Amino acid sequence: MNHVEAVWIYFLIYFSARLFFMDTQLLLSPQKAEPAFPVKRILWGLTVLLFISQIETAFLLIILHGIVVCLEYLVFKTARFAARTHYAGQLISALILLPTIISLLIPLVSQTINPVHTVFLDFIQTTVYLNPLLQSDMADKLAAVGTGFIFTLKEATIIIRFALQRIHAVPSDATHPDKQDEKEYERGRFIGNLERSLIYFLIIFNQIGAIAIIIALKSLARFQKMDDKDFAEYFLIGSFLSIIMAAIPAVLVKYL
Repeated sequence: MNHVEAVWIYFLIYFSARLFFMDTQLLLSPQKAEPAFPVKRILWGLTVLLFISQIETAFLLIILHGIVVCLEYLVFKTARFAARTHYAGQLISALILLPTIISLLIPLVSQTINPVHTVFLDFIQTTVYLNPLLQSDMADKLAAVGTGFIFTLKEATIIIRFALQRIHAVPSDATHPDKQDEKEYERGRFIGNLERSLIYFLIIFNQIGAIAIIIALKSLARFQKMDDKDFAEYFLIGSFLSIIMAAIPAVLVKYL
């Protein structure tokens, strides 16, 4: 297990824990929600044991994962600065600081066989179609693709909503113009997740031309509402951001 594979598997565990167990509202509307101690996110880090062949490396990643999750919780509980600043700090620590620490520490730890990983592989041996995907030369690639996909779901949604709130481009309620249309906003999130998922894998599999079909179908479905200037701005800005937030991780995973 080299440090590149370990970093990608760490990314996968970290961002999947955020996808499954982190409440987006804690960042987008911190005044409306009180954070609970992230026990589930910390315990999720134990799944590293299934994928890392060296026990010391596995425990190193588990410890780092737990430290980062606890720090995020403590900072959110005590910080006085804006949620956007807090979120930027999370991404910097996850994407830059932690990979650096992992790369520096892994060469220093021992390389003892991880029995949990061995048992897991023996179990998977009975599944013919999954077995080749768990070989060491594929682990980092699968972790990279998985991390990019998860990023296009949870993290891209947060970034896009920060941007829409920043420029006041959220959809307004028809009966109460001073309030945002929660139903339209949630539909937009769901559609955006589907759109980004398709675009992400189309880029991964070199089917870039098919992206035009997705954009055309989405535009056709909302065509009648485009006469509303505010909705048109929300739709266009959200759509462009959604495409960008799917394309960036796809290109990085594919070519780096």
